[in-house]
Amino acid sequence: MNTVPNTQPDLNFTNLYKTLPQKITPVMSQNLSAPIAFVTLLHLCNERNLKLVGTDDLSNFRIELDVHDIHE
Repeated sequence: MNTVPNTQPDLNFTNLYKTLPQKITPVMSQNLSAPIAFVTLLHLCNERNLKLVGTDDLSNFRIELDVHDIHE
């Protein structure tokens, strides 16, 4: 089994949601909500082989590349 070294930055939903308004237009930023960001993230997870991994206290979750699901 091939493994890919974990070279991904530590990305979690809280940090993503805090930095997202700086990366989108002002109008989109005004309309942004946590539920919209979450649904969009779910869509990206499906398209880009990402997985969501909950923290031990369930207060947040990490966004990771699902290396076990990559087909060569």
